[in-house]
Amino acid sequence: MAYRDPSDPRRLERYKKYRAKPESKAKNAAYMRRRRAADSEFAEAQRKRCREWQKANRPYLNMKAREKRKKTPLERTIETALYEGVRARGGMCPKFVDAARRGAPDRLVILPDRPTFFVELKRPGLGIVKPWQQRYHDDLRAIGQRVWVLFTLEDVEDFFMEVDLT
Repeated sequence: MAYRDPSDPRRLERYKKYRAKPESKAKNAAYMRRRRAADSEFAEAQRKRCREWQKANRPYLNMKAREKRKKTPLERTIETALYEGVRARGGMCPKFVDAARRGAPDRLVILPDRPTFFVELKRPGLGIVKPWQQRYHDDLRAIGQRVWVLFTLEDVEDFFMEVDLT
């Protein structure tokens, strides 16, 4: 796009002619008012159609995902089972937070006379281990730490069976 010099005599001449004719300004202003009104009416009509469509189709939107969410237990139920199991064994299960890096496991399992475990909890069927979480887990494993990813209540039971054997 070429640079337009504001002091270009041709542009100044056209601008002076435009400013000299009040009817052209009024015509332009009327045109802009009509255009804005039409745009806002069109936008409002489109929003109204969209709301009506959503209202009519809401029961069918993401029905499979909604049904799947209803059937699977929440992550907090798995977390509660883990917490209660650790407390029953005389241990501690604090939340683990790394302020310097994202992807840290959810819980730190500390049991008497046993090594420390890092536990990531996920909702069964819906939860996935993100790449940055996997990198964090790999880094912990590289320095000899034990990391578990638990998806179900059965996984929590398996975790305790493994821990009880160590």
